[in-house]
Amino acid sequence: MRKKVKLYIVGFVILLIITDRYIWMHNRTKETWLYESGTYLGDPIANNQDFEITGSTVIFKQNPQKPADANLNRKNSFYFSGCYFGRLFLYDKTNEELVVYSRKSI
Repeated sequence: MRKKVKLYIVGFVILLIITDRYIWMHNRTKETWLYESGTYLGDPIANNQDFEITGSTVIFKQNPQKPADANLNRKNSFYFSGCYFGRLFLYDKTNEELVVYSRKSI
């Protein structure tokens, strides 16, 4: 009986994580984000102004108002790792490092 309950709990948690990833997480990215660590991509950045998320791929737009090094780094390939606890996590496939941005406080 206990084994069955644990199996249901694990199944529910996995379903919750998948639902969060594909339904709710993209809504949490619609914020303004401030640079914290990793590859510098400009500061601040915002969804649909500086980048777009397509599936798990992040595509950065070139912005003449951002520093030259930020625009150079925006040409790299990025993977959307997640958006949890007020932080945006992107994986820079070119440099193989995690990029972290935190939500801008108002």
